[in-house]
Amino acid sequence: MCNRAGSLIANVIESYGIPTICLSINREMSEAVRAPRAGFVKFPYGAPFGEPGQPRQELKILYDLFALLRRAPAHGTLEDLPHQWRRTQYDEIPPAAFAVL
Repeated sequence: MCNRAGSLIANVIESYGIPTICLSINREMSEAVRAPRAGFVKFPYGAPFGEPGQPRQELKILYDLFALLRRAPAHGTLEDLPHQWRRTQYDEIPPAAFAVL
């Protein structure tokens, strides 16, 4: 889903009182459509969760998004996530780590 559509859908969901978070690879678009909360990564289009075949990277990005959702107090929060394309080794995240979020 494109950054624009995801952000617009998130705004509608938020209007019903349900908190949302988006993963964005286009900061300008997320700012323009006022994404409620978004984590930004500098990854290529088509690969917002990182390199194909790298499940540890995908899980770490997902974990960081949920952590941002938990701590982002206000509508309009856009935070750079500390992930780099093809330069990071990721440790395994135990499933219990998601439960504490």
